[in-house]
Amino acid sequence: MKPLIIQLRTRVPEELIKARVGARVVDDDIGIELRGDCDVYAASGALVCKLRRGAIGQETSDRAYPHLARLASRYGSVNRGLYSGLPRVAKIGSKVGMTVNPDGSRATIKSSIGGYFEPQGGRFPYCRTTMFTSAEPERWNEVLPLIREVGEHFARELPDRCKVQRDYAEKCSPYFRIVGTPFSTITVNQNIAGTIHQDKGDLKQGFGIITCHRRGAYTGGLLTFPQYRIAVDLRDRDLIYFDPHEWHGVTEMQSADPDYSRVTVVYYFRAGMTKCGTPEEEVAKAKLRAAGASVE
Repeated sequence: MKPLIIQLRTRVPEELIKARVGARVVDDDIGIELRGDCDVYAASGALVCKLRRGAIGQETSDRAYPHLARLASRYGSVNRGLYSGLPRVAKIGSKVGMTVNPDGSRATIKSSIGGYFEPQGGRFPYCRTTMFTSAEPERWNEVLPLIREVGEHFARELPDRCKVQRDYAEKCSPYFRIVGTPFSTITVNQNIAGTIHQDKGDLKQGFGIITCHRRGAYTGGLLTFPQYRIAVDLRDRDLIYFDPHEWHGVTEMQSADPDYSRVTVVYYFRAGMTKCGTPEEEVAKAKLRAAGASVE
């Protein structure tokens, strides 16, 4: 069966959405819930998203799931206040830029990255392999078949976008991209109701991709595009292509099952990876940083 084509006629004014950046998505933000395979276009003709139910193979998903869950929890972030909806303080003791719980304690958000990342300044003025990928290569290898499968779907569903992204990736250092795919990086989130935001740092000529991997029962967790008032409850093994520069967020989740799990994986290519040199050059930058020298 061919996907349903949806052409949207209106959208919420930009200034109204911008005023809510960092706020929770609520039920009133949803006018249409996407149910089956569909391609959604804005009034301008721009693609907003493509939903493909159950696109990821069961074996591939099951193989990757425990390692994805570990990546999100073991290497969680303490610096995603805006995304998580929790406050962020300038300093706790000797630590800076920390997300905190309502009681003021440090909060670890089950969100982390795999693959590779470009220079960020501060502690990381050099290209690097992410902690999970470098510290647990056996687990990373169990995730790679999923990343490659997503890349194959990307090439079939959005060949022009995929080609631009793949060509861009192949111009960059092979040491800092997920070889054989059009991606440099994945972000893995577990049980997070992300607030209204736009993604940053990805290659604008490419496209965003999310897969979902679920365990247990819960309600909520709808991926929502509030400017268009559309949402989707991503099921296990679903894949959605989306414009990451559109405003989006996730509704809050509730469950009587303490072990429920909603793991989502975002696949993308970091535009800043063009700054990466050879591993030796990046190690030299890291040594300069460790010695307190300026890194250009």
